[in-house]
Amino acid sequence: MRRFGIDVSSFQGSVRWSLARRKIGFAFCRSWMGDLGKPDPTFTKARVSAIRKQGILFGPYCFAGNSGVDGATEAKRFVHHAVEAGWGKKGDLPGVLDIESGTAGRPGVRFVRRFAREYRRLTGHRVTVYTGSFWRDFLRNPITLTRCRLFLAAYTKTWHGYVPRAWRKPHFWQFTDSASVPGISGHVDGDRYLRSKRSFHRMRLKRDV
Repeated sequence: MRRFGIDVSSFQGSVRWSLARRKIGFAFCRSWMGDLGKPDPTFTKARVSAIRKQGILFGPYCFAGNSGVDGATEAKRFVHHAVEAGWGKKGDLPGVLDIESGTAGRPGVRFVRRFAREYRRLTGHRVTVYTGSFWRDFLRNPITLTRCRLFLAAYTKTWHGYVPRAWRKPHFWQFTDSASVPGISGHVDGDRYLRSKRSFHRMRLKRDV
């Protein structure tokens, strides 16, 4: 399996997935813009269809807008839009909660917990948590959601020393925001899967959402 992947949003615009598949093993696509309270305009049925056509494993992510919104409500909106666009089939990658800004401290932690609980209720799976310095510095490094997978954001030479204390080792590591991938104009976030091939396939959805 290819351990290198990407995450994309409207910032990348149109992607030629037939070219991107030559380099990537997976992709995460922004589905919901919680900071703006609306879907990412590029996460459509057409995008999902194009990704599936190329046989690329993918999952959606929600850029959390945890200021003035309940976590459970945010999870409902995220899952509803992702499923409406075509995600949620058996074998897809699970959804990701991108928590890198917004309300800090206990209210921020409460948002994350409620989001994770509602996501699991709706999908039957645990959400993957994308975070890094925000979790450590602004959420005060809580020990919570330890059974959720970690998608670490750390643009460093190694992930060691940057993992929030709720986890021991990330599943995914976003190590750069300037990767070059065929079929994408300009730079894109580059990710690496750090666990075993068996673990990668075990995380895939076991049933349709």
